[in-house]
Formats: sequence, C-alpha cells, structure tokens
Amino acid sequence: MIITKVRRDYYRWPRAIPIRNGKNTWSDVQRCVLRLETEEGVTGVGIGGASPGEVAILAVYSELLIGMDADLIGQVLLTLCDPKVYGRRGHEHYAISTVDMALWDLKAKAARMPLHRLLGGQTERVPFYIAGGYYGENKTLIDLQREVEGYLLLGAQGVKIKVGGATIEEDVARVRAAREVLGNNFSLMLDANCAYQPHEAIAFGKRVEEFDIGWFEEPVGPEEYGGYERVCRGLNIPIAAGEQEYGLSGFRDLLATGVAIAQPDARWTGGVTEFLRIAVLAEAQGVSISSHGDQQIHAPLMAVTRRGLLAEYYASTVDPNSARFYQHPIATTPDGFLELLQVDGGGWDPNASAMEEFLVSSL
Repeated sequence: MIITKVRRDYYRWPRAIPIRNGKNTWSDVQRCVLRLETEEGVTGVGIGGASPGEVAILAVYSELLIGMDADLIGQVLLTLCDPKVYGRRGHEHYAISTVDMALWDLKAKAARMPLHRLLGGQTERVPFYIAGGYYGENKTLIDLQREVEGYLLLGAQGVKIKVGGATIEEDVARVRAAREVLGNNFSLMLDANCAYQPHEAIAFGKRVEEFDIGWFEEPVGPEEYGGYERVCRGLNIPIAAGEQEYGLSGFRDLLATGVAIAQPDARWTGGVTEFLRIAVLAEAQGVSISSHGDQQIHAPLMAVTRRGLLAEYYASTVDPNSARFYQHPIATTPDGFLELLQVDGGGWDPNASAMEEFLVSSL
C-alpha cells in the first residue's frame, strides 16, 4: 500500500477545572490526528500530541512518507529514524509513535480485522484502573474520597492518586483517606510524577507501606537510574515507571534498576511496534506491564501482552472529552474490564463532527 497523502489535524479543548500533579498543572488537552491515505483507498490514523518539537518533526516526516510502502512498517521506521538529524529521545519519538500507530491501524483496516486480533491477542477484555486523585484548589480529603467513590461506581479495579505535590504529612493523610474508601478489595496506586529525590521517596514510601500500596509510580526523575535502584531496594512497595522512557533500549536500562512494573505509553515510546517489543522484554525479565495513557489506544495492546496487569483509564474528571473524541469509545464493564472493540483497525478513529469546535488547524 503506497502512501499518497498525509494530513494532520490539531485539536485543543479546555479542562473545566485544571488538574495538578506533583510537578505540573494541566489546564487543557491537545491532540494531533495523523491520517495516512493510500492508493487503495484505505486510511490509517495515528493519535499524537501538539508539543512544538513534535509538530515540527511530524511535518518533516509527513513529506517523507509520501510514496512509501505502508506494508513495510519496519522499513518506514528505519527510514524516518535518524538520531543524528532528529535526536535520540523526546519529540522525535513522539512523532515516530504517531506514524507507527497510523501504519498499524492501516494494516489492520486493510486486513479487515481489529488490531488486537491481527496481533494475536489473548483476550477480548482487559482489566483497568482509574487515574485520578489530582490536587485541586481548596480540594479537601472529603472531596478526594467522593472522587474515589465515583471511580468505584464506574467499575474500576483500582484507583491511582497523586502524591509529591504537598507535604509528606498531607500526602499520607490523602493516602489514608483513599484507602478508607477503597477498603481491602480494591487496589490503591500512588504517582509522584518524579517529584521526589531518592531519599524523600524512601521516607514517604515507608510512611505509606501500611496502606497496601499496589505500586509507587515515578518516585524520581526518568533518567535517575541509580535513584530507582535505591528506591527499589529501600521499600517493600512495587515500583512502577516508564511513561517517560523511550524505546526498547531505554526500557532495558530502566528494568535493570529493579522496577517491578513497566509503563510504556505507545504515543511516546515508539508506537505499537515498540510497545510490543518492550512487552516481550518485560516478560523475559518477569516484569509486569501496565500501560500509561489513553485507554482507547492501549486496550488492544494490553490484550496482546502476556504479563499485562492493569490498563490506565482516564475518566471525564481528567479529560472531559475522553469518550466524545472517538467514533467508538471503549466501554467499561461493572466488574472492572475494558471491552475490546470489534471494528477494523486500532479503534481510535476520531469523531470529527463531534470535535469540530475544537479543531485548531489542518495541515
């Protein structure tokens, strides 16, 4: 299938209430929809972001893609991947990820199969947890508990809350409050978003070990491999990381630190191709996989992963258009699973008419 046309649509919409983690505040959502059209009339879709570097590199890639054979995914990626020209880690990986997603979506559509079936999936549904518990202005412990209760009503098997953006005493109180609502039958995960120094992460972790923490996510910076080793040795809590790691070699180095749960994000780490390679590496080392990011994109990939743990899910409290953005929003079940879509392709085609008011540009 020869690529004949490339189109990029950029969307942006506000969050009603800005959300804050241990280091950043997010007031809006930005997305790119990449479309690869072929001479056979099949179009592949990739979902990306809109950071300045990603926009610039994807513009260059879009010109190079014209005339390439979309069936030869590996060849396309090798042609685009030039570390000396575009860099080794960061926005070039974001752009490559979007292209790779579009190529796999295209391949599955041409085969007239859902992506998870094309890739040899093992299940038709995957368990999920809800990422929430962000900090908010004047947000009380009661507010946090009500939020967690709402997530349980959505059927989540667990809930993740933010830490690292308040004092240790305040965060310990938040963890205690969340556990009180969850009881003993649901998982509670913590996410610091790299807010701590290693000694701080260990000190905090020891204070919350008693609350049966499912995992402690990104306690330190993404390239502090020595720090991860110290934290992994110092706590009796599984350590999770990887949303800011790039490619197979990056996860090779990360897993060597003792991290128990790898969290690749296909939108950033290299697309479908690299996500699956990372999953195999994790399996070989006895490490579990819990996808980071958009559930629509990661549910079919988690269905292929042999050591899949929980897929991350964003409710409308985090992204007001988490369901509206897609033609076929993925459904949840009362017992805590995401139902895999039975549509051709990856299942992440956008609902252009519903999102028209948020369209910023088409290139």
